Amino acid sequence: MWLIRASDKVLVEAIRKPLPAYAILSHVWEKEKHEVTFQDMQDPQKASEMETFAKIRETCVLALKKNLKYVWVDTCCINKQDSTELSEAINSMYDWYKDAELCYTFLSDVHSEVDRWSEAATVHHGLRTVVDSQVKYTEVALEIRESKWFKRGWTLQELIAPKNVVFVNRYWKELGTKETLATILRERTGIPEDILILNKKKGLSSQSVAQRMSWASDRETTRKEDLAYCLLGIFGVNIPMLYGEGETRAFLRLQEEIIRSSDDHSIFSWRLPAWQSSERELDNNTDSNSVTPHQSKLSLHGLLAHNPEAFRECREVRKTTSRKGRSAYTMTNRGLSIKLTAILWSMNTYLVRLYCDDNTVATSDGAHGDSSRLGILLTRLYEDDQYARIATASGESIIRLDDSRWNGKGQNPQYTAIIDINVPQNPDQVIAESVGDGQLEDLCTRHVSGFRLPDHQMFRWSYWNACPWNSKDSIMEMKPLRTFGRAARLEIQAPESKVKIREIKVGFDFDCNPTCFVATKTGLREKVPFQTRNNQVSAFGDVDNRRSTYNSDERMGFLGIDGRDVFDTTAWTVAWSRISGNVATELGLHPGMWALKGDRLDGLNVKLCEQSGKSLGDLCIERVAIKSGDEEGHLVWQLSLTVEEEEKRTLGRFLRS
Repeated sequence: MWLIRASDKVLVEAIRKPLPAYAILSHVWEKEKHEVTFQDMQDPQKASEMETFAKIRETCVLALKKNLKYVWVDTCCINKQDSTELSEAINSMYDWYKDAELCYTFLSDVHSEVDRWSEAATVHHGLRTVVDSQVKYTEVALEIRESKWFKRGWTLQELIAPKNVVFVNRYWKELGTKETLATILRERTGIPEDILILNKKKGLSSQSVAQRMSWASDRETTRKEDLAYCLLGIFGVNIPMLYGEGETRAFLRLQEEIIRSSDDHSIFSWRLPAWQSSERELDNNTDSNSVTPHQSKLSLHGLLAHNPEAFRECREVRKTTSRKGRSAYTMTNRGLSIKLTAILWSMNTYLVRLYCDDNTVATSDGAHGDSSRLGILLTRLYEDDQYARIATASGESIIRLDDSRWNGKGQNPQYTAIIDINVPQNPDQVIAESVGDGQLEDLCTRHVSGFRLPDHQMFRWSYWNACPWNSKDSIMEMKPLRTFGRAARLEIQAPESKVKIREIKVGFDFDCNPTCFVATKTGLREKVPFQTRNNQVSAFGDVDNRRSTYNSDERMGFLGIDGRDVFDTTAWTVAWSRISGNVATELGLHPGMWALKGDRLDGLNVKLCEQSGKSLGDLCIERVAIKSGDEEGHLVWQLSLTVEEEEKRTLGRFLRS
């Protein structure tokens, strides 16, 4: 690295530590003009004849007036033909500006002059003079705000890092300092004044990762990779320079390096670009009136953004703290691995909590509050612990919930669970490699949104208010943020001599596996006390183990399908029927009842047998594609029961979209 000796404009190698006091130049490189390079400076006479040498000369003149003997200019103080020196310079660029005694910011496209407007307004007491001065300042301020200097990537750190900054116009006349222009700078860049002005500075670490990314969201660089490299100093990290890798890869490497030393969840709070959000077809909108069961294939994303523009709306995203509940996360060969608190949003889709908040985003009930957290939607892929980020049908990629809902408290509590998550950065590629077959790929990216009931006199059905009924299509819609578990109950009206099974109750567990509770007349009439998840005797049973008879709602509710319990918790494992091969036997504590759980991709295919070994029929839950009607092309869970004489009854369909 090199410094320019201001007195004779000659390069001197900067090898002494500490370095002598120096001034530094911040400017926009002129594309249409040849900037003075390190090689040009080897011939001082020739360099001085170049048009762009004026920037070096004027910087030296201003520096000498401040008794600064050295100057640093990025165009010629770095030997860019030396890749090692170039990499070192880029990784230490922030420090060069931070350590400078004074930074001159040259706004080459600002022609106006301030002309001591503030003094004029103070000295002259005539009203017209004051008004004229304010108008003149407004014009200058507008021209400063529109300068191309604010649109360049590298100038972001050149604004923040230096202790003292003096802005000059194209004629090298002073416009003001960071202090006097603080309001203009804050309004134009979104950077808080206490970050801009050193004597009020809290430090960059006081700002969330998302906030700092937002400052670069409307900036650009000549070389695409520099849009990532110019942010190294802002985040205090270093990465190798790999020109040619492309903007996306460079920005991903930057984020990967940030999360090595930061657990700030705001790095995941970026918004999906509008043109991509509009393609999101999963119907998870918080507006209940907009929910429909007919959806197309999802568009999938990783947890890390592709460029700073994704953080454009994150200027108010602040990181939050917690005493517990956070876990470490890291990049692995399966993607970004992290544990997050999740709420089941819809089938195979979860709303996961981030430890950050944004008061500019309304909560799901429309309120703006201080005790809230942001969440993002993750949908499960083929492998059970792999997910991809998605948006709602309306393009919402950030959802805000009050803390009480995340914590399972308040008026509208939600069941939450901490889940292990692996999010590949290229989910579509992972699905293609894992599945391969196009039809099976659809099964991984199109999810259940309801339950279709048969319209036949043989069946009598009932449903719950949490699942609105669509009478036209006989569809039970599964709404976002509704409890999992219960969905509907079918009572079979066929003679018991033909079909011994009297009732089937269907739903889903927290992992979105279809569940099915089957009962004969015996199963509906009798049961014994059952240990609850809190190891207390169920209220439906007697403490002294006497048998009792209960109404229809109570009969099957004791197994937990009506509650918010996760069926896989240890306390409930005794509730599931034992399946050997494909034979499912009655519950040991409840003769005449089968509690069955299928797989979220493979469904369920079992033979229902009593403890005596007698078969009552074959129960199958399988995914099929509807081939005609309004739902043509959509996938459904189809539940069927085959009884004696191979008589097949289709009892219900879980609509998929």
